[in-house]
Amino acid sequence: MFEKAKDLLKLRKQALQLKKQLSAIEVEAEVAKGLVRVKISGDLKLKEINIDSSFLIPEKKAEIERLIKEVINQGLTRAQQAAATKMRELGSNLGFPTL
Repeated sequence: MFEKAKDLLKLRKQALQLKKQLSAIEVEAEVAKGLVRVKISGDLKLKEINIDSSFLIPEKKAEIERLIKEVINQGLTRAQQAAATKMRELGSNLGFPTL
């Protein structure tokens, strides 16, 4: 029974370590030749959004909204891929089989 408790404590410690490592990962995505950019962390938090001021005119509102959605989706995909890679690394270090 104590062995299972030790294993659970070890697993919890590793999960906290993974969470910390994921929050340290940052990926960037951009669209429209860099006019709209985002940074997203490995734990899928939007850290930064940047829209070039030359692009901020009322006539481009619909295009800006479309590009923001596109760049956030692109950034989330990259962040998910980075997180999956980190999780595979940690899993293989723990002896878990990789898919």
